[in-house]
Amino acid sequence: MKLLNREINTNLVQSQVNSLILEFLQSDDPIAGQIKEIFKDQSINEIADNLAKLWYLESEDQEDNFLDFFVTHSDVIKSQNNRNVSLTYPHSNLGLVELVDELLDKLTEIFSKAQTILAVKNIEENEVIYADFSEMAYDLEYQQEALEIAQDFAYTDWEALKLSEV
Repeated sequence: MKLLNREINTNLVQSQVNSLILEFLQSDDPIAGQIKEIFKDQSINEIADNLAKLWYLESEDQEDNFLDFFVTHSDVIKSQNNRNVSLTYPHSNLGLVELVDELLDKLTEIFSKAQTILAVKNIEENEVIYADFSEMAYDLEYQQEALEIAQDFAYTDWEALKLSEV
């Protein structure tokens, strides 16, 4: 059950990260603009998906993964045939390495924001559950039923304990 919960939480974080990356790409941020210029042959959704996949790739050196991806998947960079090419965009004149560094900083912020959003949602959901359980403390029918169930299982629990000791 813990593994399933961890997988669900991972999927929720990834989904939140993907939507925040998409939001970032749709913003007026100069880094987002430069990335859209580099991958102008792809839709924003494709760019966001690719960035998210790269972000979650298990690797020692994320920067190299991003650089390799940019070099191999961007027609703009392929045509210039240089990893350290300086791509021009109205608000920035970053080289590719600097752009990837800035992008990784942005993705780190996005990942942190996604985790915070999901933590707040989780707290809010738990508050509702705790409130529901707290009402049971004053429910006499529930208390009586719980006591009867405990008494019904008391003998079998005792027998199981005795058998386990043998």
